[in-house]
Amino acid sequence: MPTFEQYQQQLAAHTTRIINKTPAATNSVQQMLTALINAMPYYGSPDMMNAHRGILVNLGMVNLPNNAVTEPPMQSTLGSNTSYTYKGPYNGYRNAFYNGVVQTPASTLAAQLIPQANSNLTTTWWGAYAVALLTDAIHQQLSVSLDTGKLATNLTAFHQQLTTALTNAYLAAFEQGFAPTAQALKTISISGLLSQAATTLDAAISNGEFTANINLAISMGGDSSAAAAWFLYNLWVTLWALGLPDLDGAINRYAAAGLDVPIEVSAGHWRNGGYSSWFAPLSGADMVGAALGAIHADMPVLAHYNDAIGPQLPDNMTTFANGYSLSFTTWGTLNSYLPQPASCFGADTAVMMADGNTQPISAIQPGHLVYTNTGPRKVVLVESPQRAGRTLYQLNGQQVFATAAHPFRTAAPHSAKRAAVDAWTLTDSIPTMSGAGVLTLATGLTLSGLEAGAPANILLTQLTPHIAGSIADNLQHYTEDTTSLADNHAAQEVYDLVLEGWERDHPVYYVGGPQYFFAVDAETADPLVDIPTTAAIVTALQSVLPLSRQHLTDPATQLPGIFAQLQHAPLCDALLDPEPLEPLQRPVIPGPDFYMHDGKWDAHASLLEYHLVRRLSRFIRRETAMAWRARHSAPAAGDHFVVALHDLIFAGDAPLPAAADLEISFSVDGWPAMKDNNRQLIIPARDQPRWQYFADQLIDFGVIRGAAPKAMLQGELRTADRLTGRFSVAITEALLQGSGGEHFIFDAHGKVTGRIALELGRVTSPALQAANTLSTRWQRLHALGTGAGLGKAIGASLTTLLGGHDHSILKTAPLIPINVPLMP
Repeated sequence: MPTFEQYQQQLAAHTTRIINKTPAATNSVQQMLTALINAMPYYGSPDMMNAHRGILVNLGMVNLPNNAVTEPPMQSTLGSNTSYTYKGPYNGYRNAFYNGVVQTPASTLAAQLIPQANSNLTTTWWGAYAVALLTDAIHQQLSVSLDTGKLATNLTAFHQQLTTALTNAYLAAFEQGFAPTAQALKTISISGLLSQAATTLDAAISNGEFTANINLAISMGGDSSAAAAWFLYNLWVTLWALGLPDLDGAINRYAAAGLDVPIEVSAGHWRNGGYSSWFAPLSGADMVGAALGAIHADMPVLAHYNDAIGPQLPDNMTTFANGYSLSFTTWGTLNSYLPQPASCFGADTAVMMADGNTQPISAIQPGHLVYTNTGPRKVVLVESPQRAGRTLYQLNGQQVFATAAHPFRTAAPHSAKRAAVDAWTLTDSIPTMSGAGVLTLATGLTLSGLEAGAPANILLTQLTPHIAGSIADNLQHYTEDTTSLADNHAAQEVYDLVLEGWERDHPVYYVGGPQYFFAVDAETADPLVDIPTTAAIVTALQSVLPLSRQHLTDPATQLPGIFAQLQHAPLCDALLDPEPLEPLQRPVIPGPDFYMHDGKWDAHASLLEYHLVRRLSRFIRRETAMAWRARHSAPAAGDHFVVALHDLIFAGDAPLPAAADLEISFSVDGWPAMKDNNRQLIIPARDQPRWQYFADQLIDFGVIRGAAPKAMLQGELRTADRLTGRFSVAITEALLQGSGGEHFIFDAHGKVTGRIALELGRVTSPALQAANTLSTRWQRLHALGTGAGLGKAIGASLTTLLGGHDHSILKTAPLIPINVPLMP
């Protein structure tokens, strides 16, 4: 089968023959137009794609807001605090991440052309898009905790808005960014023959021989049809660049004369976003290259100490690891994607009790009996974090007010078990719930519940947001002990119920009324789904809780900043300690009393667990499953380019399909010596849709050849030859020293539907062989031992961050427990 490049050559050769037979054209026009047609890029040309994307990325970089770099917030413990003053060389975030960036001539032209297609795509719009893209880039590199749902939604929206002006940006690349066409156009322009060239090309396209050739190519389907549509698209762009008047009228004229013009490149579509399947959405991978140094850079600050008990310490210079990235995503004025707190219900949400009556959830106490799908069940814990300004959502006008990520049970015909307004935040917060699927809670969904005391399927017809601080919200949720409506929403608590024995059978309780009640889960991770991960979290939680109670005055506001400073790499390094393990045993899961202190719900215990689960559980699962993998090496001849594929996670209404294999293809762009080292992975079909797939395997791309100055690992997901998703991962020499992260998967329309966790690296051939051997002998007890070791390392790191002693000298668990031998 011909390649796209060969299809392009065939179509161009046929078209130029017609041009050279056009009677009215002079030889010079024919020659220059022939050169321009031959210069047009083929479908998927890396050079043209890079030129086009480079323009868009440059527009993002130059428009990234240059807000002042914000230093770390004050760190307070009982009796002392430390404040900081930024002492670095950069006057703002754009200067820090893209120091010295200037607008290129091609992006200057694009900045003029793009608003002609969509006037909303202003410099402010580009600035907001750049914030989202750079946030994604930082997340890919450092796994910072984010509001993934908001980021995914915004990246989808930005892409859809950009597609309306995609062709205008492509014209800028065609005229100035892509050297072959730019030079050919310049030659025609300097000669003063633009109009004659446009007339000649118009005549050639109107020729019946051209029509017959294009129609034949389209009728063949597959790649031939795609190449023909792309060829027509580039001809329209060429005519636009040459200045042909009434171009859409000309396209209609060609179609009326018999040319089979695909709908996506027809008049009124090709220039307005109708043809965008060739363009992979921008992601953080596009913004990583130039910002890589700053993403990993330490931030210099002057520390000011204030101790109310002991002697005052002098100010001193210090640094914060990954400080610029933490400032951008967490501390500063551009932190648009801060993670949401735990999800619960508003105080006046009605809960069905065991006797059939209802109680406001705020009035329920441990020991009360509520009605569940398994009968009466005792409440063992009532969680009550702050609402923190979050919107509450009311369903069908019933007495239920839920935060965006609280899980509701779905009913037939949905294959996913749960739904939440913000499906991604629930998937991030409670990864154990993602295995059964989390749909986006929206009108039209069918939910499980009770009506007239009997099980019922309830159609969601109304979802009403109660925005914190609004008049309607204050009237509905006003708290009497606040001093004003303005501070009312800040003082509110929200609630969730943990039921006795919930980890055994996952009961639901019922909220709402008076007409019917909805089945809901407690927003709590299932400790039995992944025992090695539970071992790590329980070990860390038990070691850190006393220090949190001792040092933190407000864990709700202080813990996010502490966890933001926790780095993954040192935790992995700790696993290489050669000390032996203690005898292995299953972790003891803390009971309800663990989350109580002085007879009340303990924010320290619950919030520590929440952040450990949200921030680290996916990382822990990947480490315990693949701790056998080869560690990255310093550059040397004969090294292999290796990708560790950890997992794929999907949220919303786009799971892994049932009854069909899923093919994941990997290709390397921008690395000429490695461009033919493509790889495929087949995920076998199952009877039911799946929302997660744990691959946990190494993909070897072969021996590294040549340099990778600015390369991309491109991925596509296909089912039955239909494109269902794609993703991009930046490759640089620095990233080959070991770079792991989560990368969004976009569907064919640019919507974020999932993410894939990958780790790039270069490893020696012996290390790769040893890892492959080790993987075949890796047992569950090895994973459990790795989990226990990670838990100790996490606890030691958090102890230091919480202001305790430096526990880096503590011995942690080894990579492989010596009492469970790998070798036969």
